[in-house]
Parts: sequence; C-alpha cells; structure tokens
Amino acid sequence: MNEKLKYLTLFVIGMMLSLGMNAQSVKSISGTVTDDQGEAVISGTVKVKNGSTGTITDINGK
Repeated sequence: MNEKLKYLTLFVIGMMLSLGMNAQSVKSISGTVTDDQGEAVISGTVKVKNGSTGTITDINGK
C-alpha cells in the first residue's frame, strides 16, 4: 500500500509542476482595433489563433 501512495504522491507533484510551467508561458498583448477608416471598433471580438482565449474590445477599441 505504501508503494502505491508513493507513486500517487509523485504523480500529483509532477502534475503540479507541469501546471506551473504552463502558467509561465502566458504573454500579454495590447493594441487598438480599428476599421478601414481608422475608427475604433467597439465590441469587436479578438481571439487567439488556434486557441480558446479571447476578449472583446471596449469603446476605444482596446
């Protein structure tokens, strides 16, 4: 039984370490979304390509 607990503990620690490494790869991007006339796009959807993360622009296109 102690052997199973040892492997389970190592597995949980490994999972926690891998989650911590993934969180460090987060990057921040900023800018303004504009249309063809240079006006800010209000409530425009901005999404990470091939990802599930996204946001909506505010009244200033940011």
